[in-house]
Amino acid sequence: MERFKKIYKIYDYFNSFASFSLDRYWRFKASKFAKGICLDAGCGKGEFSEFLLKNKKIKEIFGIDITKEMVFEGKKKLNLNFILGDVHKMPFKEKSFDYVVSSFLYRNINPHEFFKECKRVLKNEGKIIVLEMGLPDFFMIKFFYLIYLKFLEKITSLIFKKEISEEYKFLFDSIKKLNKGEEIKKFFKKMKVLKINFGIAYIFILTI
Repeated sequence: MERFKKIYKIYDYFNSFASFSLDRYWRFKASKFAKGICLDAGCGKGEFSEFLLKNKKIKEIFGIDITKEMVFEGKKKLNLNFILGDVHKMPFKEKSFDYVVSSFLYRNINPHEFFKECKRVLKNEGKIIVLEMGLPDFFMIKFFYLIYLKFLEKITSLIFKKEISEEYKFLFDSIKKLNKGEEIKKFFKKMKVLKINFGIAYIFILTI
C-alpha cells in the first residue's frame, strides 16, 4: 500500500480517466445495495462513503484505510468514523458490521487475508460489496478500451515523475486481471455479479 502515499493526491483522477468519468455513477449504484452498519474498506478520501451517506437504509458508516493522508482528508471532508489501519488486520470486534463495502480496492490487496477479515467483522448473514474495474466482454469495445488504457499510461509517464508513473502502470495493469471475479468465487458459495457498462466495471455482492 506504500504506492498510495506517492499518488494519493491524483489517485481520483486515475479512476475518473480510466472509467470515462463513470466511477461516481458506479459508486452510486453500488451504494444502493448496502444497509445497516457499514464499513468502507479502503475508504480513501471518502468517495464511496459520500454516496453511502445518501442511503437512508444505512445507520452508521465507518472507514479504514492504510494511507494517512487520505484518511485525514476523508475525515475532514465528511466528518465520519475513518481510522488509519490495514484491511488485512482490522482493529474491529467480531460481528461489528452488516456490510463491508469497497471500491477499487480489490486489485490492490491480498484477497485471502482481506475476505478472512471481512468474515470476522461481519454479522451473521452479513454481506460484502466489491466494486471494481475490469475489461469489456465485447471484442471491439475491449480492443479500443485497451488502446485507451495504453494511451493514458503513456500520458502519465510523460507528465509525472518516474516513480509516480510506475505506480500508475501497476494500476493500469491491475485492471486487466479482474477476470469477471473468477478468483472471488473461490472464497464464497453465494455471489451475485452485476456487470456495468459492458464489463468496464463489476459489482460483486458476496454473502458470508
